Amino acid sequence: MTTNQIRLQLETPEKTNISSLAFSADSQRLVTIGGKRIHFWDVTTGTETPRMGPLDARACSVTFSPDGTMVAAATGTSVYVIASAKANELN
Repeated sequence: MTTNQIRLQLETPEKTNISSLAFSADSQRLVTIGGKRIHFWDVTTGTETPRMGPLDARACSVTFSPDGTMVAAATGTSVYVIASAKANELN
């Protein structure tokens, strides 16, 4: 891959501002927070895998667990832990 070039541009279907994002440890998946929704992306294809939400409030932070099997997202008052962050298990 050539450095300093845009490889992919992703946009949430709702066109909401993305407040946080995180790559999985293998760099194959990306999770973003936009408004009250959690979006999962396949970085190799650029496709969005199932999204989750709406949450109770706008989320401000998101991260993968070190082994990539869970995602945690935080709003101002709540933390959501998604037990399986694997795209094929979210369907």
